[in-house]
Amino acid sequence: SAAGRPRRANPRARLQLRHGAAIRCRVRDRMSRLLEPLLRPHVLWLVWAALLVVQVFSFSGVRSDDAFISYRYGQNLATGVGLVFNPGVRVLGSTSPGQMLLSGAAYAICGTQATPSVMATLGCVAWSAQVFAVFLLLSAALGRGGAALVAALVGIGATGAHVWVPLETNLVAACVLFAFAAAQRRRWYATA
Repeated sequence: SAAGRPRRANPRARLQLRHGAAIRCRVRDRMSRLLEPLLRPHVLWLVWAALLVVQVFSFSGVRSDDAFISYRYGQNLATGVGLVFNPGVRVLGSTSPGQMLLSGAAYAICGTQATPSVMATLGCVAWSAQVFAVFLLLSAALGRGGAALVAALVGIGATGAHVWVPLETNLVAACVLFAFAAAQRRRWYATA
């Protein structure tokens, strides 16, 4: 019976798969050749730096109610009260201890008024770091041109990173992406 016999691969289907892979390779190579002058390291660094400047000027004023919880904890830590929201009440009510410590440092260095802007600026730096990490992570699979395109999409906000600028989300995402990129290159100490 036909149900008991193993199916033979369709040679035409195999040919179509090989042809499709060849087309993808040609498209990737053509895109890389067209973008090659733009993909030189010094040009990429300049574009990345310009993107960071645009992000900082555009989004350093973004505020979020949730971020002010971390700012309050940071302020109390910097003034010697401790990691508390209200002095005298020893309850930890924040879910981002790293953000609390960063905001404490920002408060100690810059004061109350500048802390939200400093923290949003750090969020923009982390967002831009995601751009660089995505480029590193995808360049082997997509070529430099494809990786630069996806990284540019991340940089212009396709992932919605601009919403999370005052929070720890962009910093965590950048660290995870860099860990993946380091693991891809078998740099295990950097991954850890």
